[in-house]
Amino acid sequence: MHEGERGENTVMIYLFATLAALFIADIWLTNKIISRGGGELNPLMKWSMDKFGAWWPIPKCSVTLFGLIIFALYNILLMGLIFSCLLYAYIVAWNIKEYKKC
Repeated sequence: MHEGERGENTVMIYLFATLAALFIADIWLTNKIISRGGGELNPLMKWSMDKFGAWWPIPKCSVTLFGLIIFALYNILLMGLIFSCLLYAYIVAWNIKEYKKC
């Protein structure tokens, strides 16, 4: 393994950990918002919540993993992880703003 590959692998591990933390924060905040009388704005997630109840994060996780698999198949996993982290950071920031309103 070359030094560059080792560095890229380290970055990807940190990005996976960041994505996992953001994913958990999104689910936790969403549940808190809903328990305080708020609602889910994403129609796909709203359907998932209605259909699967407490298990609604499973389809959410499946979609995220599917997206990462697609990125990996096209050899752009690093870019996909960066994109996913940015997307979930935005979602978590939005959820924090909504949580403060409740």
